[in-house]
Order: sequence, then structure tokens, then C-alpha cells
Amino acid sequence: MLILSAQRHIKIKDYDYNYVGRLFIPDLCSGHEDTIESGMLHAADNGCFSGFKEKKFFNMLERLRDADNCLFITAPDVVADHKETIKLYKQYSSKLREYNLPIAFVLQDGSNTKNIPLDDIDAVFIGGTTEWKLGKMAREISYKAKELNKWIHMGRVNSYKRLNYAISIGVDSVDGMKYSKFSDTFLEDTIDFLRQGKLDISGHRIQEASKG
Repeated sequence: MLILSAQRHIKIKDYDYNYVGRLFIPDLCSGHEDTIESGMLHAADNGCFSGFKEKKFFNMLERLRDADNCLFITAPDVVADHKETIKLYKQYSSKLREYNLPIAFVLQDGSNTKNIPLDDIDAVFIGGTTEWKLGKMAREISYKAKELNKWIHMGRVNSYKRLNYAISIGVDSVDGMKYSKFSDTFLEDTIDFLRQGKLDISGHRIQEASKG
């Protein structure tokens, strides 16, 4: 399990890279050279949860272009609305491919195994309302994506209970406010929790996925 923190590189560079990576967001992508050169696994969110800023989003992707250690970049989405999210995916997918980075489709309320572009993407990002995120359909999509060897990420994971749930359905990485705004307080404790073997963690699996 990899914890992605939306923090500056200097704030997270000394943590164990088997457990901690960086989550770029359009408003915080400075120091990207250090993250890429260090070999730290990273991903890029689109910032749509707080309001999509198209110019900043693509400026961020330009900085990350061709990075070998990028797990995924998230296609633009609309919170809790699959129909609008798929429209945005169709609108932006061709341009996203220009950056030579793995693309993640954000699952939202209304997504299912038949109406998401699984054959066209590299990763799924489990978003949506809390009820949907923890429901049957999100689990089914996660299982299907894992069968197809897709990277699976879950957003808004801020408790050990949800961390345990995420790993139980095959999630490879998570993010949460507590790992970003309060990284000094929570990251090391969470790493210790993972190291105690309470979750099915596998550094080998993370390294394999990063090569794809």
C-alpha cells in the first residue's frame, strides 16, 4: 500500500518510498524535478474536487511529461456524477495521451463495470460519495480492474479502518487530507501501522506496477 501525500517534496523526501509517494495537484507541483529524479512514485490529481483549473492542470502535466515513476494522472471529473465525468473523459482523453503518462479514470456515483473505459485506461481512481465509494459497485469495479492489472487508487482515506477496507478490495494507493495537511503528524504513524503487517502490503507489487 502506498500513501500519496499532496506535499512539497522536501516535506516527504525522507520517508520510506515503499510506503510514501507524492500526489501532485495543480496548485502544488513545485519541486517536481526533485520528486522525479529521486525515483519517488507519484501521481497527479486534477483538482476538480475544489474546482477545475484547466490551465494549471495542463501546466502541471507538462512538468511531469514522460516521467517513468508516474503512477497515473487523473482525467477531469465531476464529483458524484458518472455521466458528466465520462463526457469530460471523452473531451480530454486524446490530449492527456500526449504527455506519455498513465491515465486514471475517476469512478463516481453511477459508474459500473460496463460503462467505464477500462480498456482505454491504466488506472482507476475510486472517488464518489462516501456511500458509493464503500458500496458494492465500487468493489466490483476494483475487482475487475485488478483482473486487468490496472492500478487502483482510492481518495479520501483518513482512518485505519478505511485503509484496511481499501487494501481488502485490492487498492494499491490512497490519499487523504491527514497525509497532506498533517503529514508530520500522521505519515510516520501510518507507515508503522503498515509495517506491523496489519495490512497485506507488498513492496514488490508496488515496484512491478511502477514499471508499467
